[in-house]
Amino acid sequence: MKLFTTIDMSEYCNAGLENVREDGRWLWKGAARTNFVGAPVGRQEFYGIPFQIGGEQTKRRKPFVVIAKKSSAPDRAGVTIPIQKRAQHVLIAHFCDKYSTRPTPGEAPPDPGELLAEYTFTYTDGGSITEAVRRRFEIQEYGPMWGQMAFAAWPHVEPIPVPPETPWGHRQTGVGYRSVSSPVTYWIYVWTNAQPMRSIREIRFVARTASPVAIAAITLARCEDHPLKASPRTALKVDFAGEGNTKPWDVTAEMDLGQVVTAAPLTGSLATS
Repeated sequence: MKLFTTIDMSEYCNAGLENVREDGRWLWKGAARTNFVGAPVGRQEFYGIPFQIGGEQTKRRKPFVVIAKKSSAPDRAGVTIPIQKRAQHVLIAHFCDKYSTRPTPGEAPPDPGELLAEYTFTYTDGGSITEAVRRRFEIQEYGPMWGQMAFAAWPHVEPIPVPPETPWGHRQTGVGYRSVSSPVTYWIYVWTNAQPMRSIREIRFVARTASPVAIAAITLARCEDHPLKASPRTALKVDFAGEGNTKPWDVTAEMDLGQVVTAAPLTGSLATS
């Protein structure tokens, strides 16, 4: 069974990589004119899961669906994207602006918990479920400050284990992040369908503030477990015959879905190492 299905949003993408002026102001208040140029678009893979950013036909011209309340653009207030498929989980890659519509004191980060949008999942046989999309919970800004991660969404830049030779200060958590040059961090929100046997007809994205929200990709998951759930570490012992001058400590390991925490030569048994 195919675990993941990407949704082609080509017909609904309405915003490009460059900032634009609408209603006498920049749509993205804190972004330079070409701030998003260089962001990953087209077919991408995050955490081993496929995402089609920008749809199959518009990935270079207009890769995002952007919604914002009080905009004169006719397709900004809300967008409906048809699904017509079953899914146990729906993964949405999206991001918001750096600036809140509500004032924050001094240099404090934008208002956490601010309601930016609502996503409504409608079933083919009737009925729907609406989820709130809040700043720093289900979504976060495209370029967050240090320490300002989302509480209920995952950044597209995957965490990696830090090597043993890393200086003590950076090794405290044992986790680092891949060095990437992307001007945008996509935040992956996972909606779990409590009734996976019911087909999802469409998803309606509605803005609740003038601060823009960009939807970059939608992927459906047909797996029972949460696709981004971090499970406890599992130790595996692999015996192999090295080729040529290959040494055990030169070998690396990869996973198609999940993450290798560390790979190192084993001395002793798994029970004692």
